[in-house]
Amino acid sequence: MDLLFILFVALKISKRINKIDLDVSAYIIYKQP
Repeated sequence: MDLLFILFVALKISKRINKIDLDVSAYIIYKQP
């Protein structure tokens, strides 16, 4: 799967739970090689 798609899904899910969780998750996913 495309990382952008995974990030988009994670964004939609995390956004409903916690904005900070979203930012941290996106940062971690983006930093991974």
